[in-house]
Amino acid sequence: MSACALMASGVALAEDPVKTASSNVEVQLTGEVVETPCTITVGNAGTVDLGQIKKAANKKGTVTPIPFRLSECGSYDKVTFHWNTPTIAKLDEQGRLGTNINGVYVSFYTDATGTVPVTMNTAPIGFEDNFGAVNQDGTHGEVILHIPYYAQLVTGGDAPEQAGPVNATMAFKVDFDYK
Repeated sequence: MSACALMASGVALAEDPVKTASSNVEVQLTGEVVETPCTITVGNAGTVDLGQIKKAANKKGTVTPIPFRLSECGSYDKVTFHWNTPTIAKLDEQGRLGTNINGVYVSFYTDATGTVPVTMNTAPIGFEDNFGAVNQDGTHGEVILHIPYYAQLVTGGDAPEQAGPVNATMAFKVDFDYK
């Protein structure tokens, strides 16, 4: 009986002009889940008040820290701030950022006394876990960083052309390195 079944199946295959073969293939699909980057604000809603400066030649205002506020952060090893002003505005040959009033500039420093100017070659500043509050789940809560960038209003060799509110825009690039 089994010989008849084999012969019958052989006859059926011989009559079928299409021959098929099959094989199993496993595909591994990969991806990555990353933390949501922190919400970053600077100063008061993105504004740092540098105070007042007299409408006179060669004056200096108050050296003011540029405070960064990080909130809704995940677990990260490091946050690095890169000096990135040239993407928005260029500094003059003395390292000052021009403002909306001719003769008034913003100078940037890496120290609170205003003696060490920032250059485009300043190394990025790393932020390690021990500089901020860490929540019980290992994530960072709201942290205010006073990275070593400070700003100061200054006037040039001539008195400013006018009095009034001073405005200037700068940029930082922020990179997050996650655990």
